[in-house]
Amino acid sequence: KTYHFYRDLITDPNVDIVHIATPPHWHGIMAVEAAKAGKDIWCEKPMTRTIGEGKRVVEAVRRYGRIFRLNTWFRFADTFYGLGTTVEPLKKLVQSGMLGWPLKVTISGATGFTWKFYWVGREHLEPQPVPAALDYDLWLGPAPAKPYNAHRTHQTFRGYWDYDGGGLTDMGQHYMDPVQYLLGKDDTSPVKIEVDAPQQHP
Repeated sequence: KTYHFYRDLITDPNVDIVHIATPPHWHGIMAVEAAKAGKDIWCEKPMTRTIGEGKRVVEAVRRYGRIFRLNTWFRFADTFYGLGTTVEPLKKLVQSGMLGWPLKVTISGATGFTWKFYWVGREHLEPQPVPAALDYDLWLGPAPAKPYNAHRTHQTFRGYWDYDGGGLTDMGQHYMDPVQYLLGKDDTSPVKIEVDAPQQHP
C-alpha cells in the first residue's frame, strides 16, 4: 500500500512501526508525529539536522513510550575502519586503560572517511520546471521555499543546509558513532572538534 501524504500512513491503525527514509529535513517532524500517533520508529541517518530537532524527537519518544531506532550500523560492521573486525576489540582495549587517557581519535581518509567533499551544494541555481511526478511543495515541507532545481532534489539534496548537511551529515555519523561508542561516550557530545574542510553548502 502506498500513501501520498505521510500523515495518512502514521494514522493508519494497521501500521505498528514507521520507517522514515525521507530527506533529513523531514525526519524530526515525522518522528515526533509518529511517536504521538503511537508508532515505533526506525529512522534513517542522520536522525535530524539540528540538535533542537533531535531533542524534540527524544522528548516525544519518551513521553509517548515508543521505541526509536536510528539506522546507523558501522559500530556493528565487521570491517570497522578496514581492520577486519568490529569495534568491540578496540572498545575492550580502550576500557583496559592500556592506551592511556585522554585519547585522540582522527577520522580521515586513512580510516575510510572520504566523504567530506561529497554532495557539494551550488549557488545561483536557475529555476527549472517542476516535474509532473513531483509534489515539490510537499517535498520542501518545513524547508524554506526555493525555486525548483533538480540539483536541490534527488541525491544531491545532501549538499544544502535546507535539507541536509553534505557528506559529513550524511556519512560522517557512520564514522563518528563507533568512536563515541568505543570511548564510552554514547550519552555525551564531543567537547572539541577540528575541521579541515572549507564551508561548501549554500
